Amino acid sequence: MARQNKQNKLGKQKHEWRDTDADGEAINYRAIHHGEAWRFIWSYKVGRTDEVVWYDVEEVSTEMWETLRDILWRKYQRRRVPFEMVEAIDKFLEKEKEE
Repeated sequence: MARQNKQNKLGKQKHEWRDTDADGEAINYRAIHHGEAWRFIWSYKVGRTDEVVWYDVEEVSTEMWETLRDILWRKYQRRRVPFEMVEAIDKFLEKEKEE
């Protein structure tokens, strides 16, 4: 029960990183954690005055989960996220490898 309360106190969290696509264009990714679910979205890098349009990631790759895990681990080390979030991603990745 305490774990569930801790998760509720966190609220919605956003974790962002940048990558490049096959054509070499910069892409911004955002993983949003709300409740027990993760949502991944992406956008092309645009100028400061341009409007950003976000798109849902249709199929989340294992590489994206591993990148998110790395980001969460670094945030955990700086005491920005609880270890339970890192553990949840680890468990998910283990299940992915088994299948």
